[in-house]
Amino acid sequence: MEDDIDIAVDKWYELFNQVINKHAPMKTKRVKTFKQAKWFNEEIKNSIQYRNMYHSKKDWVNFKKWRNKTTSLIFNAKKEYYQNAITSSKNSKELWNHIKELNPKEDNIFPPKMQYENQTVYNNQDIVNTLNVHFSSVAEKLIGNNTSDMDFSMLQNFTSEKLKKTENFHLKLISVGEVCSQLKHLNINKSAGLDGIGPKFLKLSAEIISPSLTFLINKSITSNRFPQKLKLARVTAIHKGGPRDIPSNYRPISILNTISKIFERHVCTQLYEFLNNNKLLHIAQSGFRQGHSCQTALTKLIDEWLKYLDNGEIVGTVFLDFSKAFDLLTMPYF
Repeated sequence: MEDDIDIAVDKWYELFNQVINKHAPMKTKRVKTFKQAKWFNEEIKNSIQYRNMYHSKKDWVNFKKWRNKTTSLIFNAKKEYYQNAITSSKNSKELWNHIKELNPKEDNIFPPKMQYENQTVYNNQDIVNTLNVHFSSVAEKLIGNNTSDMDFSMLQNFTSEKLKKTENFHLKLISVGEVCSQLKHLNINKSAGLDGIGPKFLKLSAEIISPSLTFLINKSITSNRFPQKLKLARVTAIHKGGPRDIPSNYRPISILNTISKIFERHVCTQLYEFLNNNKLLHIAQSGFRQGHSCQTALTKLIDEWLKYLDNGEIVGTVFLDFSKAFDLLTMPYF
Protein backbone atom coordinates (compact mmCIF):
# COMPACT_ATOMS: atom_id res chain seq x y z
CA MET A 1 0.00 0.00 0.00
CA GLU A 2 1.08 3.56 -0.74
CA ASP A 3 2.31 5.91 2.00
CA ASP A 4 0.08 8.76 0.77
CA ILE A 5 -3.47 8.17 2.05
CA ASP A 6 -5.15 9.63 -1.06
CA ILE A 7 -3.06 7.50 -3.43
CA ALA A 8 -3.70 4.44 -1.25
CA VAL A 9 -7.48 4.99 -1.31
CA ASP A 10 -7.49 5.49 -5.09
CA LYS A 11 -5.50 2.27 -5.51
CA TRP A 12 -7.89 0.38 -3.23
CA TYR A 13 -10.88 1.53 -5.28
CA GLU A 14 -9.11 0.58 -8.50
CA LEU A 15 -8.43 -2.98 -7.29
CA PHE A 16 -11.89 -3.44 -5.75
CA ASN A 17 -13.67 -2.22 -8.89
CA GLN A 18 -11.56 -4.54 -11.05
CA VAL A 19 -12.82 -7.52 -9.04
CA ILE A 20 -16.43 -6.29 -9.08
CA ASN A 21 -16.38 -5.64 -12.84
CA LYS A 22 -14.98 -9.10 -13.45
CA HIS A 23 -17.43 -11.08 -11.32
CA ALA A 24 -20.48 -8.78 -11.25
CA PRO A 25 -20.31 -6.47 -14.28
CA MET A 26 -22.90 -3.73 -14.62
CA LYS A 27 -25.57 -4.59 -17.20
CA THR A 28 -28.63 -2.71 -18.40
CA LYS A 29 -31.86 -4.66 -18.43
CA ARG A 30 -35.47 -3.58 -18.61
CA VAL A 31 -37.55 -5.20 -15.93
CA LYS A 32 -41.31 -4.86 -15.82
CA THR A 33 -42.25 -4.53 -12.19
CA PHE A 34 -45.67 -4.67 -10.60
CA LYS A 35 -45.97 -4.09 -6.89
CA GLN A 36 -49.17 -5.55 -5.52
CA ALA A 37 -50.80 -3.59 -2.72
CA LYS A 38 -50.63 -5.43 0.60
CA TRP A 39 -54.33 -4.87 1.25
CA PHE A 40 -55.29 -6.51 -2.07
CA ASN A 41 -56.94 -9.93 -1.69
CA GLU A 42 -58.62 -12.69 -3.70
CA GLU A 43 -62.13 -11.40 -2.99
CA ILE A 44 -61.30 -8.00 -4.46
CA LYS A 45 -59.67 -9.69 -7.47
CA ASN A 46 -62.80 -11.75 -8.19
CA SER A 47 -65.04 -8.72 -7.73
CA ILE A 48 -62.96 -6.71 -10.23
CA GLN A 49 -63.22 -9.55 -12.76
CA TYR A 50 -67.03 -9.61 -12.46
CA ARG A 51 -67.20 -5.82 -12.71
CA ASN A 52 -65.08 -5.80 -15.86
CA MET A 53 -67.01 -8.71 -17.38
CA TYR A 54 -70.39 -7.00 -17.00
CA HIS A 55 -68.89 -3.75 -18.30
CA SER A 56 -67.70 -5.49 -21.48
CA LYS A 57 -71.16 -7.08 -21.92
CA LYS A 58 -72.77 -3.66 -21.40
CA ASP A 59 -74.92 -5.16 -18.65
CA TRP A 60 -75.19 -1.90 -16.74
CA VAL A 61 -77.37 -3.16 -13.91
CA ASN A 62 -74.94 -5.89 -12.87
CA PHE A 63 -71.97 -3.65 -13.71
CA LYS A 64 -73.12 -1.00 -11.21
CA LYS A 65 -73.80 -3.70 -8.62
CA TRP A 66 -70.28 -5.15 -8.90
CA ARG A 67 -68.67 -1.72 -9.25
CA ASN A 68 -70.19 -0.62 -5.95
CA LYS A 69 -69.25 -3.94 -4.34
CA THR A 70 -65.65 -3.60 -5.58
CA THR A 71 -65.40 -0.04 -4.26
CA SER A 72 -66.74 -1.15 -0.88
CA LEU A 73 -64.36 -4.13 -0.67
CA ILE A 74 -61.34 -1.97 -1.51
CA PHE A 75 -62.34 0.69 1.04
CA ASN A 76 -62.83 -1.85 3.85
CA ALA A 77 -59.64 -3.76 2.98
CA LYS A 78 -57.57 -0.55 3.01
CA LYS A 79 -59.17 0.57 6.27
CA GLU A 80 -58.50 -2.73 8.05
CA TYR A 81 -54.94 -3.04 6.72
CA TYR A 82 -53.80 0.49 7.62
CA GLN A 83 -55.50 0.45 11.03
CA ASN A 84 -53.63 -2.74 11.92
CA ALA A 85 -50.38 -1.54 10.31
CA ILE A 86 -50.34 1.80 12.14
CA THR A 87 -51.34 0.25 15.47
CA SER A 88 -48.65 -2.42 15.25
CA SER A 89 -45.86 -0.10 13.99
CA LYS A 90 -42.72 -0.73 16.03
CA ASN A 91 -40.99 2.59 15.35
CA SER A 92 -41.64 6.07 13.96
CA LYS A 93 -40.04 5.29 10.59
CA GLU A 94 -42.40 2.38 9.98
CA LEU A 95 -45.36 4.50 11.10
CA TRP A 96 -44.54 7.38 8.75
CA ASN A 97 -44.03 5.00 5.83
CA HIS A 98 -47.63 3.83 6.26
CA ILE A 99 -48.88 7.41 6.56
CA LYS A 100 -47.03 8.35 3.35
CA GLU A 101 -48.70 5.41 1.58
CA LEU A 102 -52.08 6.87 2.54
CA ASN A 103 -51.11 10.37 1.43
CA PRO A 104 -48.49 10.01 -1.33
CA LYS A 105 -46.67 13.15 -2.46
CA GLU A 106 -45.03 13.78 -5.80
CA ASP A 107 -41.56 14.22 -4.27
CA ASN A 108 -39.64 12.90 -7.26
CA ILE A 109 -41.00 15.33 -9.84
CA PHE A 110 -38.19 17.20 -11.56
CA PRO A 111 -39.10 20.92 -11.72
CA PRO A 112 -39.60 22.27 -15.26
CA LYS A 113 -37.83 25.51 -14.34
CA MET A 114 -35.90 27.19 -11.53
CA GLN A 115 -35.78 30.87 -10.52
CA TYR A 116 -32.65 32.26 -8.89
CA GLU A 117 -31.31 35.80 -8.56
CA ASN A 118 -33.77 37.31 -11.07
CA GLN A 119 -33.03 34.62 -13.65
CA THR A 120 -35.10 31.65 -14.80
CA VAL A 121 -33.50 28.51 -16.21
CA TYR A 122 -35.28 25.65 -18.00
CA ASN A 123 -32.52 23.24 -19.01
CA ASN A 124 -32.18 20.25 -16.65
CA GLN A 125 -28.43 20.72 -16.23
CA ASP A 126 -28.89 24.44 -15.54
CA ILE A 127 -31.54 23.62 -12.92
CA VAL A 128 -29.17 21.18 -11.19
CA ASN A 129 -26.32 23.73 -11.30
CA THR A 130 -28.61 26.41 -9.87
CA LEU A 131 -29.53 24.19 -6.91
CA ASN A 132 -25.84 23.42 -6.40
CA VAL A 133 -24.92 27.12 -6.33
CA HIS A 134 -27.74 27.80 -3.86
CA PHE A 135 -26.79 24.96 -1.50
CA SER A 136 -23.09 25.87 -1.51
CA SER A 137 -23.58 29.61 -0.98
CA VAL A 138 -26.61 29.82 1.34
CA ALA A 139 -24.46 29.80 4.51
CA GLU A 140 -22.28 32.68 3.29
CA LYS A 141 -25.37 34.74 2.53
CA LEU A 142 -26.83 34.09 5.98
CA ILE A 143 -23.57 35.10 7.69
CA GLY A 144 -23.21 38.21 5.52
CA ASN A 145 -20.95 40.80 7.11
CA ASN A 146 -21.43 39.37 10.60
CA THR A 147 -17.88 38.13 11.09
CA SER A 148 -17.54 39.14 14.75
CA ASP A 149 -15.70 36.68 16.97
CA MET A 150 -17.87 34.47 19.14
CA ASP A 151 -17.29 34.29 22.89
CA PHE A 152 -16.52 30.71 23.93
CA SER A 153 -15.41 31.55 27.48
CA MET A 154 -18.43 29.84 29.07
CA LEU A 155 -17.80 26.67 27.08
CA GLN A 156 -14.11 26.76 27.93
CA ASN A 157 -14.89 27.19 31.63
CA PHE A 158 -17.35 24.30 31.48
CA THR A 159 -14.84 21.93 29.87
CA SER A 160 -11.93 23.01 32.09
CA GLU A 161 -13.98 22.17 35.18
CA LYS A 162 -14.69 18.68 33.84
CA LEU A 163 -11.29 17.81 32.38
CA LYS A 164 -7.92 17.50 34.01
CA LYS A 165 -5.09 19.39 32.34
CA THR A 166 -3.51 16.08 31.37
CA GLU A 167 -6.78 14.68 30.02
CA ASN A 168 -6.73 14.83 26.23
CA PHE A 169 -8.64 12.99 23.55
CA HIS A 170 -6.51 10.48 21.64
CA LEU A 171 -7.95 8.64 18.67
CA LYS A 172 -7.07 4.96 18.89
CA LEU A 173 -6.30 2.75 15.91
CA ILE A 174 -8.91 0.28 14.70
CA SER A 175 -8.48 -3.50 14.52
CA VAL A 176 -9.25 -5.84 11.62
CA GLY A 177 -11.93 -7.49 13.74
CA GLU A 178 -13.71 -4.18 14.37
CA VAL A 179 -13.70 -3.30 10.67
CA CYS A 180 -14.97 -6.76 9.73
CA SER A 181 -17.75 -6.52 12.31
CA GLN A 182 -18.87 -3.13 11.02
CA LEU A 183 -18.90 -4.40 7.43
CA LYS A 184 -20.97 -7.44 8.38
CA HIS A 185 -23.55 -5.24 10.10
CA LEU A 186 -24.06 -2.90 7.12
CA ASN A 187 -27.66 -2.36 6.02
CA ILE A 188 -27.76 -3.61 2.42
CA ASN A 189 -30.92 -1.58 1.75
CA LYS A 190 -29.01 1.72 2.03
CA SER A 191 -28.12 3.62 -1.14
CA ALA A 192 -24.64 3.68 -2.63
CA GLY A 193 -22.66 6.89 -2.54
CA LEU A 194 -20.87 8.67 -5.36
CA ASP A 195 -18.42 5.77 -5.71
CA GLY A 196 -21.28 3.48 -6.82
CA ILE A 197 -20.26 0.71 -4.41
CA GLY A 198 -23.32 -0.48 -2.53
CA PRO A 199 -23.16 -1.87 1.02
CA LYS A 200 -24.10 -5.36 -0.21
CA PHE A 201 -20.77 -5.82 -2.05
CA LEU A 202 -18.84 -4.64 1.00
CA LYS A 203 -20.81 -6.88 3.33
CA LEU A 204 -20.29 -9.97 1.15
CA SER A 205 -16.54 -9.34 0.94
CA ALA A 206 -16.11 -8.27 4.57
CA GLU A 207 -13.52 -10.86 5.60
CA ILE A 208 -11.44 -10.32 2.44
CA ILE A 209 -11.31 -6.51 2.44
CA SER A 210 -11.12 -5.95 6.22
CA PRO A 211 -7.28 -5.94 6.41
CA SER A 212 -6.87 -3.42 3.59
CA LEU A 213 -9.60 -1.12 4.95
CA THR A 214 -8.03 -1.36 8.40
CA PHE A 215 -4.75 -0.17 6.92
CA LEU A 216 -6.49 2.79 5.23
CA ILE A 217 -8.33 3.86 8.39
CA ASN A 218 -5.24 3.62 10.57
CA LYS A 219 -3.18 5.41 7.92
CA SER A 220 -5.72 8.22 7.94
CA ILE A 221 -5.51 8.45 11.75
CA THR A 222 -1.70 8.43 11.96
CA SER A 223 -1.32 10.96 9.13
CA ASN A 224 -4.12 13.22 10.47
CA ARG A 225 -5.69 13.34 7.00
CA PHE A 226 -9.11 12.21 5.83
CA PRO A 227 -9.05 10.90 2.22
CA GLN A 228 -10.28 13.45 -0.32
CA LYS A 229 -12.23 10.81 -2.22
CA LEU A 230 -14.30 9.98 0.84
CA LYS A 231 -15.26 13.63 1.36
CA LEU A 232 -17.34 13.56 -1.81
CA ALA A 233 -21.07 12.85 -1.53
CA ARG A 234 -24.03 12.39 -3.83
CA VAL A 235 -26.46 15.21 -3.07
CA THR A 236 -30.19 14.81 -3.56
CA ALA A 237 -32.49 17.85 -3.44
CA ILE A 238 -35.62 17.12 -1.40
CA HIS A 239 -38.65 19.37 -1.90
CA LYS A 240 -39.86 20.72 1.46
CA GLY A 241 -42.99 22.50 0.24
CA GLY A 242 -44.09 25.60 -1.62
CA PRO A 243 -43.36 26.43 -5.28
CA ARG A 244 -41.02 23.93 -6.90
CA ASP A 245 -39.14 26.56 -8.89
CA ILE A 246 -37.58 28.27 -5.83
CA PRO A 247 -34.25 26.81 -4.60
CA SER A 248 -34.88 27.73 -0.96
CA ASN A 249 -37.82 25.31 -0.96
CA TYR A 250 -35.38 22.40 -1.25
CA ARG A 251 -33.00 20.88 1.27
CA PRO A 252 -29.94 18.84 0.32
CA ILE A 253 -29.51 15.25 1.48
CA SER A 254 -25.95 13.95 1.19
CA ILE A 255 -25.47 10.25 0.46
CA LEU A 256 -21.97 9.40 1.66
CA ASN A 257 -19.77 6.62 0.34
CA THR A 258 -20.34 3.55 2.51
CA ILE A 259 -16.62 3.16 3.22
CA SER A 260 -16.44 6.66 4.73
CA LYS A 261 -19.15 5.62 7.19
CA ILE A 262 -16.81 2.95 8.56
CA PHE A 263 -14.18 5.65 9.13
CA GLU A 264 -16.63 8.04 10.74
CA ARG A 265 -18.31 5.46 12.96
CA HIS A 266 -14.95 4.53 14.46
CA VAL A 267 -14.18 8.18 15.27
CA CYS A 268 -17.72 8.86 16.51
CA THR A 269 -17.70 5.89 18.90
CA GLN A 270 -14.47 6.99 20.57
CA LEU A 271 -15.37 10.69 20.68
CA TYR A 272 -18.80 9.98 22.17
CA GLU A 273 -17.24 7.70 24.79
CA PHE A 274 -14.74 10.43 25.73
CA LEU A 275 -17.44 13.10 26.01
CA ASN A 276 -19.73 10.80 27.98
CA ASN A 277 -17.08 9.52 30.39
CA ASN A 278 -15.95 13.06 31.19
CA LYS A 279 -19.53 14.35 31.48
CA LEU A 280 -18.93 16.96 28.77
CA LEU A 281 -22.44 16.57 27.36
CA HIS A 282 -24.99 18.75 29.11
CA ILE A 283 -27.65 16.85 31.02
CA ALA A 284 -30.39 18.66 29.07
CA GLN A 285 -29.04 17.68 25.66
CA SER A 286 -31.17 15.06 23.92
CA GLY A 287 -29.97 15.38 20.33
CA PHE A 288 -27.22 13.11 18.98
CA ARG A 289 -27.04 11.02 22.16
CA GLN A 290 -27.62 7.31 22.59
CA GLY A 291 -30.81 6.58 24.50
CA HIS A 292 -32.07 10.15 24.01
CA SER A 293 -34.51 11.63 21.50
CA CYS A 294 -37.23 14.23 21.10
CA GLN A 295 -39.40 12.01 23.30
CA THR A 296 -36.98 12.12 26.23
CA ALA A 297 -36.69 15.91 25.89
CA LEU A 298 -40.48 16.33 25.82
CA THR A 299 -40.95 13.96 28.76
CA LYS A 300 -38.56 16.02 30.90
CA LEU A 301 -40.12 19.33 29.82
CA ILE A 302 -43.69 18.17 30.42
CA ASP A 303 -42.71 16.82 33.84
CA GLU A 304 -41.21 20.21 34.77
CA TRP A 305 -44.21 22.11 33.40
CA LEU A 306 -46.67 19.99 35.37
CA LYS A 307 -44.76 20.65 38.61
CA TYR A 308 -45.08 24.42 38.09
CA LEU A 309 -48.73 24.19 37.03
CA ASP A 310 -49.56 22.09 40.11
CA ASN A 311 -48.11 24.91 42.22
CA GLY A 312 -50.39 27.41 40.48
CA GLU A 313 -47.60 29.01 38.47
CA ILE A 314 -47.64 29.99 34.79
CA VAL A 315 -45.37 28.27 32.29
CA GLY A 316 -43.95 30.08 29.27
CA THR A 317 -41.69 28.54 26.63
CA VAL A 318 -39.50 29.93 23.88
CA PHE A 319 -38.64 27.67 20.94
CA LEU A 320 -35.67 28.52 18.73
CA ASP A 321 -34.83 27.07 15.34
CA PHE A 322 -31.46 27.88 13.78
CA SER A 323 -31.55 28.15 10.02
CA LYS A 324 -28.70 26.14 8.43
CA ALA A 325 -27.19 25.57 11.88
CA PHE A 326 -24.51 23.10 10.77
CA ASP A 327 -23.61 25.05 7.64
CA LEU A 328 -22.94 28.16 9.71
CA LEU A 329 -20.20 26.47 11.76
CA THR A 330 -16.85 27.71 10.49
CA MET A 331 -13.50 25.98 10.86
CA PRO A 332 -11.94 28.37 13.46
CA TYR A 333 -14.64 27.32 15.93
CA PHE A 334 -13.64 23.64 15.92
